[in-house]
Order: sequence, then C-alpha cells, then structure tokens
Amino acid sequence: FKDTATTEIYTLSLHDALPISWRRRPSGDRRHRDGDQTDLRGRAMNVNPHIESEAEYIRVSQLLLRYRLVYLATPYTDYAAGLDAAARHAAQVAARLISDGVRVFAPIPHSHMIARGGGAVDPTDQALWLGQAAPLMAACDALCIARMPGWKVSVGVSHEIKAFSAANKTMHFLPVDWLIGEAGA
Repeated sequence: FKDTATTEIYTLSLHDALPISWRRRPSGDRRHRDGDQTDLRGRAMNVNPHIESEAEYIRVSQLLLRYRLVYLATPYTDYAAGLDAAARHAAQVAARLISDGVRVFAPIPHSHMIARGGGAVDPTDQALWLGQAAPLMAACDALCIARMPGWKVSVGVSHEIKAFSAANKTMHFLPVDWLIGEAGA
C-alpha cells in the first residue's frame, strides 16, 4: 500500500489473526450450542469473545505507544459496581497499559485516592474534578476511552470526549471486558 496508515492497519490485522478451535459434530447434527458458529464445511467453531476483545486491546495498545502521553477516560460516579470498583478497574486498565509500555495518565484512580485519603474532598464533585483534569487533558496527546460498563452514559467521559474532539486530538476506544471480568458489569 502507498498509504502508511493503511499499511499499518493491514499489517496489524494480519498480525492479530486469531487461532480458532475446531470440533467436529456427528454427521447430520445441525444443532448449535450458544456462541457456536459454523464454518463452510458444517463444522462448529467455538469463538471466545474475550479472546477477540483481548486481540482488539492489543491492537489499540500498540497504536497508543506512538503518543507521548495518553489520557485514560473511565466511568466513575454512576459505575454500577460502585466508586471503589470503578477506581480499582480503572487502575487495572492503567496498570496493564503501563506494563505494555504506554505512558498514561488515569484521572479516576488518581483522584479517587486523593478524595478517599484526604477526606476533605468530595469524590463525586464533577465541577471540581473536571477543573483539575482540564490542564492534564491539554497536556495529553490522545484520549483512550476504556469501554467499561457505563462509559456511554458517563458525564465525565462525555466531557473528556468533547474536550479532546474540540482540541482535534486522537481518540481510541479500548475493550477491557476481558481484563476487568464480570465484576465490571
């Protein structure tokens, strides 16, 4: 390809090809278990959605390596599992990105610990925390939105998306269900 971005995406797509496990069904058996898919020869394929999510995570995290600093957007106030779980899951995502070589700022674990440890600051005061986050968003080159439960309705994540969009900065959506597990639901 002449376009380097197309070449990079094509290369990553080939690199991220997933192994598929096959199992034969008795001849004439047309029943499927939930989640099974069938190949052209009628053989059932078991495709694990967590493996697909992890492969997508790897693809996105590789793209994030090019940035000097990445801002990690995660839901907090209305996280179904609670504030502590929201901060813990955001920290898990940030830790994984950091271990993969991505330079990341994660405002939720940062502010949650300050609010819980300091005691005098309300962890759900959105005006306070959005004001604290503004210069940090300006310093970051890209936004990484962790697709944790509730990210689509999060006021904070929505604000962060608007801020990065207005600044004409790149945004990436990161699947994390395989990382935080069912506890995030």
